[in-house]
Amino acid sequence: MKKYIPDKFKYKVVKALELPKEIVLDLPSLSMIGNEELSVENYKSIIEYKPELLRLNTKTGILYIEGKNLCLKQVTPDQIRITGCILNIKYGGF
Repeated sequence: MKKYIPDKFKYKVVKALELPKEIVLDLPSLSMIGNEELSVENYKSIIEYKPELLRLNTKTGILYIEGKNLCLKQVTPDQIRITGCILNIKYGGF
């Protein structure tokens, strides 16, 4: 798979106007509370879900979330909220 390369014009506009990259460029944004809750915005799809592993497809690659008793608490087209004991988050580009 090819690597994600943001549109150069969009990137320059975002940088010049100091706009939030995750919104304008549709980049994933992660927010974590301790190791018990993770919120991921701008994901594309759920690739795999098990209580010990969650793989999410994002515009820029695959996001791997490893843990114990992982639970999908909220799933919307724009955001997913995961609870449980989050042990590791890895990002694998295309």
